[in-house]
Amino acid sequence: MVAFTVKTVATQNACNMKIETKFNMGDSAFVMYNNKAVPILIMGVHYSLDRYAGEITCYSVNISTGNGLERFKEKEVFKTKKELLESL
Repeated sequence: MVAFTVKTVATQNACNMKIETKFNMGDSAFVMYNNKAVPILIMGVHYSLDRYAGEITCYSVNISTGNGLERFKEKEVFKTKKELLESL
């Protein structure tokens, strides 16, 4: 049995946040993978807010690796193949 204990040390400026992402789960998009423009399906959305790294949005996609699904940063994912190729 695994038990987790979470202890709140301090709370500062509690507020509501609205996080907007470029894509939602289930959306189709394109990425560069193995030097090819590849169509993908967004399987998961991952958001991180860090004091040092800032805001990071990544997407898990339907490309399977030995360690699970491949992830791409939001700036690496494009709505169309044309948009992807124009970014190169």
